[in-house]
Amino acid sequence: MILAAGFLLTEIRCDDGDSADPSTGDPQNGKATFRIEDGETATCFFVFTRFEQECLCPEEGRWRVSNHTGSMVCTGAMNMTVPLTASNSSGTLEILDDCATIIGSGMSDGEADIEVHLQEDCSYKGSVGGSQDGIPMVIDFTMEIQDSEWITGNLHSEVSQQGMNCIMSRTFELEFVGQ
Repeated sequence: MILAAGFLLTEIRCDDGDSADPSTGDPQNGKATFRIEDGETATCFFVFTRFEQECLCPEEGRWRVSNHTGSMVCTGAMNMTVPLTASNSSGTLEILDDCATIIGSGMSDGEADIEVHLQEDCSYKGSVGGSQDGIPMVIDFTMEIQDSEWITGNLHSEVSQQGMNCIMSRTFELEFVGQ
């Protein structure tokens, strides 16, 4: 569990003495389960670790976007594979909440802002909705900060429409170009 202030819930320690059914902690889901017996006192300690030193944060400013070739594979009423050609554009990254959130704006013409959130493994994940040729779709993004001026990532989308299931994927890179 990640908190916006740059802390990670790393442990939940519970103590309820010599209980036959002890209370437990689940830091992955941010929960403590209290199993209280008659006359018992239970205490759980939530241990947080500051993680921002472990994860890299990108520079805020202008970035060059290189979308690599990819594909859209459709199955169902008609099977087909549509190649996605490489493309280049530029946009800006805004860093929020001590690098817990990154907003990408203007990364491609006519596209919505991309909001990604820091994960426990120091990657960033987010989704953006929209439509392509009138077909509603959601694109999921995963980004890895290689260093403060270079980001790699993947985008993935699955769409089902009129008896067809299409899966689109491609990799991309972002390179910092300045303020």
